[in-house]
Amino acid sequence: MTNEEARRIDRIINDLVVAINTDISPIIQPNRPEGGYFGVPRTVLCYVDVIGLLYSGWSGKKKKNGDKDDFATPKKAKIFIKEILSQVDELYEKHGDLLYDMYRHGTVHLHSPKKMASRTEPSKTIEWLLYKGDREHWEYYENRSVKFRHLKVIEWEKDRFMLPVSIVILYEDLLEAIDLYRKLIYRDKSGKLAKNLLTVADGLDQHFDFTTHKFWE
Repeated sequence: MTNEEARRIDRIINDLVVAINTDISPIIQPNRPEGGYFGVPRTVLCYVDVIGLLYSGWSGKKKKNGDKDDFATPKKAKIFIKEILSQVDELYEKHGDLLYDMYRHGTVHLHSPKKMASRTEPSKTIEWLLYKGDREHWEYYENRSVKFRHLKVIEWEKDRFMLPVSIVILYEDLLEAIDLYRKLIYRDKSGKLAKNLLTVADGLDQHFDFTTHKFWE
């Protein structure tokens, strides 16, 4: 890695961290009981889409219709969750797919997180549960005082499960994971992680060169 490449990588990651903080800080309101419950996971996990792309890289190929081939995908986001976020908290490896499918797809496409059913046992369901607080946190919920653990699935009642997520911890974990990712880039003797990031950055710079829309045709 050249000095210029290192400076560019730092600039890209620093800009990303600034953007994340600027987007999330106004809505998270950690000292207030209301606010940010859908906005924070939506924003965090959409940023994971981008970071997953930087981490896994891009083939550099284009599709016939001008779109990028294999650019930002849920698969790459989940790889970042399982390989990097799991170093912050091992439960990201165990429940990373569930976190993404419930809290990213739901908040983006359906306003609120998804409630999901088991494929093999449809009577079993898992619901979202968002809170503000520490990784382990006592909460009064549905007339019960219960200790939640961020990303630890709990069986609330027969065949009814929940995946608790602290929006504060989710935000903090993302920032820690990005810091770990930056360090990994510099420790990676193969140079693959640096190449992945820079190839994607070049692809993003060229985005409007090969993206079309009928409005301009």
